[in-house]
Amino acid sequence: MKILLVDPPRKFWKVFLFNAASNGLASIAGYLRAGGHDVAIADLYGLDSSWKELEDKVREEKPEVVGISCGVIASSYDAIYCAMLVKMIDPEIKTVGGGFMFTAIPEDFLGTGYFDYTVQGEGEITFSELLDSLSSKSNLKEVRGLAYLEGDKVVRTPVRPLIENLNTLPKPAWDLFPMKRYSIKPMGGNIAFALTNSRGCVNNCSFCSEAFLWRSNYRSFSGEWICENLEHLIKDYHKTVFIFGDNDFLFDRERLIEFCDEMEKRKIKAYFWIEAGVNSILRNQDLLPRLRSVGGFNIQVGLETIDPTVLNTYRKPQTLELMKKAIKAVRDNGISITGLFIWGDWNDTLESLKTGVKFINKKCDFIAPSIINPFPGTDYCKICEEEGRIKIKNLWRYNQHHILMPLKSMNMEEAQVAYEKNAYSPSVLLNMVYQALFSPFRPARMWAWEFIMLDLRFINPKVRKPGGQKFEDYLEQTKRKMPDWKFPYPRETKIEEDSPDSTFDSKVGCY
Repeated sequence: MKILLVDPPRKFWKVFLFNAASNGLASIAGYLRAGGHDVAIADLYGLDSSWKELEDKVREEKPEVVGISCGVIASSYDAIYCAMLVKMIDPEIKTVGGGFMFTAIPEDFLGTGYFDYTVQGEGEITFSELLDSLSSKSNLKEVRGLAYLEGDKVVRTPVRPLIENLNTLPKPAWDLFPMKRYSIKPMGGNIAFALTNSRGCVNNCSFCSEAFLWRSNYRSFSGEWICENLEHLIKDYHKTVFIFGDNDFLFDRERLIEFCDEMEKRKIKAYFWIEAGVNSILRNQDLLPRLRSVGGFNIQVGLETIDPTVLNTYRKPQTLELMKKAIKAVRDNGISITGLFIWGDWNDTLESLKTGVKFINKKCDFIAPSIINPFPGTDYCKICEEEGRIKIKNLWRYNQHHILMPLKSMNMEEAQVAYEKNAYSPSVLLNMVYQALFSPFRPARMWAWEFIMLDLRFINPKVRKPGGQKFEDYLEQTKRKMPDWKFPYPRETKIEEDSPDSTFDSKVGCY
């Protein structure tokens, strides 16, 4: 069958373009192609004329099935518009949604009338079996991990078991992607690339979309598999700096050792930035010198908060003392560290904001602040819904930059002002300047300088305005009208201009 896989258009900040290929779509494309299907890719993020690009691609490829990804919560409306445009072009094309949001709330997407099927969870086998079923016109209920409508009723087929051995998957189909277009400014531009080498995490953090999607289960590609992929990306696409998007790159000690062995044996020259949990850092601190020697220059660690009450709410398996030990272990071994910080829980206060920012800014080389969002499907969202605390349902705001719920001690407007004032304070900027001047790692210095320039450019409101064409504008341009559609998360266009989505979680999967 002829298949078109789409990463939806999204608005973006031109001052800070984080653009990398979707690892999920690359894997699915490789799997479908190995199964004999004719596969094409439409990666539309970062294009000013993305809706025209989509229409041109659909008309050129004439696909029988279009698969649309939605890993970024804030791009949910754009995923719907993708399906809407495909159906405008040819109503006979089958549309399939996949990714976190389609797994969390499939009935809401199916209810729009523009999706024929949604894949629940891991996509390779389910999508392939769906195509086989469509070709043979066999019973769809035999395809595990699928949701679709029968009349007004949503049918969910049995849950599909996760793939036990990821090494059995074909290599990602990078050749189908516009590899020259991808760029991560803070890490050297076109030489940088985002790569995910495992799926999931054993932790069960209440707020985490990844914990929901992967059922708090961890599976990994082998060290040999990872290094073969790295060699391919370095040799054929000249990528030399990598963001590893694994939820916890250090979790599997055996794989970590194998990875280091392979990097040394193959003499791979690359820098890489990883994510890791506090406990994994402590368990593998004796291996940190090897990690640095093969190119590891930064570890992003999920500290989230130093408030014990909020830590308990988030179900984070760590204490303040363990955080201090993990940070010290990383820095003692000459690796820079980025502290992830989340604020905005019901029990958070102005004091927890100030002390949290101060702690990470003092102990870590970089701070990555964000606002807690109640992502649909997560346990945290369910609790917030039960307590009636979610005040904003517009998914455009679910980008971890906006307060969506009041705190016990302040209203939403007060919380937003307090967050911006403290999370991006002069002391944070001064620490960034220090890293830009004195970090021993060239990628870390580049990263710091880029963020400094970002802050300076961001002062200019003309530069701050996001790029990317609005779907409504494209319909008007092509003399079409917006069809009627229903979605339980109302889209308020009046607040979009200052709200480009967070692109990080769609490409890397860290939230």
